[in-house]
Amino acid sequence: MYLTQATSGELLRCLEISGGRQNPIPAEISSVDDNNTTCVLGLAGEIDIRCAAELKNILLLALKLGKNLQLNLSAASEMDITAVQLLWAAAAEAEREGREFVLDVPLPQAILACISMSCLNLRTMPT
Repeated sequence: MYLTQATSGELLRCLEISGGRQNPIPAEISSVDDNNTTCVLGLAGEIDIRCAAELKNILLLALKLGKNLQLNLSAASEMDITAVQLLWAAAAEAEREGREFVLDVPLPQAILACISMSCLNLRTMPT
């Protein structure tokens, strides 16, 4: 899969539209670093199969920004294997494109447990 560049406005529109769906993911761009190289995306609440299509769209648009992606899951309460697989796929795509995809730490215990049980390797920010 090759991604074309997107604007942060496109991602913001996607996040705004997602609020009207049946199982929206509370998501926000919390910051873009001073060098404009990293986008920090925050996800909250239950992230599971019910919102998998929406999560995929959000991650694809975030990757299209052409920046490193830092994912903040500190406000996430639950995650299932479907969500972990989507995060892993996004991380693999970022790596293919020469960008970083990292998870903020510390991760909530429930999220850490789900990621650990999946045996999929997701990078975390160095502490």
